[in-house]
Parts: sequence; structure tokens; C-alpha cells
Amino acid sequence: MTDLNPEQAQQAALAVANNMYSLVEDMAIDSPEMFDIAGQQLREISTKKKHIEETRKAITGPMDQAKKKVMELFAVPILRLDEAEQVLRRSLLAYKQEQDRLAAIAQREAEEKARVERERLEAERRAAEEAKRAALASNDVAAIEAATEKLLDVEDAVEIADLAPVATFQAPKAVAKGISTTRRYKALDVDLKALVIAAGSAAVNGDLSLLGYLAADMKAINGVITSLKDKASIPGVRVGVDESISARRIA
Repeated sequence: MTDLNPEQAQQAALAVANNMYSLVEDMAIDSPEMFDIAGQQLREISTKKKHIEETRKAITGPMDQAKKKVMELFAVPILRLDEAEQVLRRSLLAYKQEQDRLAAIAQREAEEKARVERERLEAERRAAEEAKRAALASNDVAAIEAATEKLLDVEDAVEIADLAPVATFQAPKAVAKGISTTRRYKALDVDLKALVIAAGSAAVNGDLSLLGYLAADMKAINGVITSLKDKASIPGVRVGVDESISARRIA
């Protein structure tokens, strides 16, 4: 461990910082001479910052090493528990998804069965209507009465089938205390070309909403500008200069 007293080191560093700030706070750079003096002060500040940073690291370095060793001691058991957690998460989710899949299949089968039954009854109704028309054409009273009764029965069955709710199937509710399933919808992939074309078309018509889904690659753009400087020309990009002052530390 270092023999440096953190509080004393901090007070000394603060005194240096406050002193430098007082020197430059009201410094007016209004001549080449003052520009040179200010430049030297900037280098002095950079040097003092380096010294203070070294002092800080001398104090925190042993702490960081001790923390690193403790973290390494517990890294393996924590990783193993993470792996066990993922195994159970995958198994629980696989069970639930399988039950949901089976319930969806049962639901589709029930809906298909109901559809087939409605079509059968509709065909039966049309046949009953045809039979009634044939009975009417024959002027056979008994046949007319039988055909009419049959048609009424079929129409009742059709109405009941139309009104009857289709059986609803849900996965068996699996309950584990403290465990819940979260469903979040997300984009699985993006056809960037289609999105860009749609956004451009919408923007031309005054709808800028889709532009919010597009982000300029500033790293790539700035790479081109850094290379070409003021010769860079990219549609929609305004090129400018960001100036700064750098200072070498005093040896």
C-alpha cells in the first residue's frame, strides 16, 4: 500500500488547481506576448494535471488491484450460476412455447371444424330449398309440408351454428411462485433499402415520420470529411471546422 495520505494529497492538489485558476481567470490575451505567456501557462496546467493524476493513481492503484483479485475470486461461481440460470430459463420458456403451440393447433382445428360444419349445413340448407321448390312444383301437399319442415329445421341449425362460439383453447396455466413470462415484440431484421426508399418518398410528400427510424453514420461521414477536408461533399451534410488548442507538457 502507498504511504500517501489521500486527504493531504487532495488538499495539496486542490491548492495547486485553485492557484492556477486564479492566475488565468482574468488573463487577457491581447498581444503576441500574452498569447505566448498564456500558452506557457496552458502547458503548465497540463503538466500539473499529469502530476495530480499520477498521485491519484498511486493511491488508487493498490485498491484497484485488491478489488480485481476479489472480483476474480468470485467470477467463476457467479459465471456458473449465470449458466445455470440460462439453462432453466431456456427450459421454462421452451415448455411454455410448446404448450402455446399445442393450444394454437387445437384452436385452429376447432375453427376449421366449425367452418366445415357451417359449410355442411349451408349445403344442406340449399338442398332443402331445392327440395321445397321441387315439392311446390309437384303440388304434393304432403311433400310440401315435409320439405318445409325440413328446411325450417336446417335453417335453425344454420342459425345456431352461426351464433355458437368457437371453442377457445389456451395453454395449461403453469404456475411457479415468483416466475412470470414477459413478451416483448421486436424487429427481427430490417430491409434498409425498402425503409430508406419509403422514408424518402414520404418525406417528399411532407411526412417526416419515417426519417426518425434512420440514423446518419457520423463515424463514416466524419471519416470522409477528415480525409477530404473542405473538399468533402455529401448530400445533406454541412461541413465545418472544429478548432482546438493542444499543449505539450513541460518536461
